[in-house]
Amino acid sequence: MGDPNGSECFLIGVRYPWFLETWDSYPFPIERADAIRYFALVHYGGIYIDLDDVRLKRTKFHRTPS
Repeated sequence: MGDPNGSECFLIGVRYPWFLETWDSYPFPIERADAIRYFALVHYGGIYIDLDDVRLKRTKFHRTPS
């Protein structure tokens, strides 16, 4: 998933150093891609929805007043 010295390595190496050994042990880039999305959610916040998910009921999103 990109340059090993890139932003995802920075996020893991600097913000979550306890996970770096596991991160480096992944033999396939897709494993890093799967892991980084959860760290990005914790770090930046937000919602992650994969493209193969199906919504079972309507979701109400709460917006803060501008």
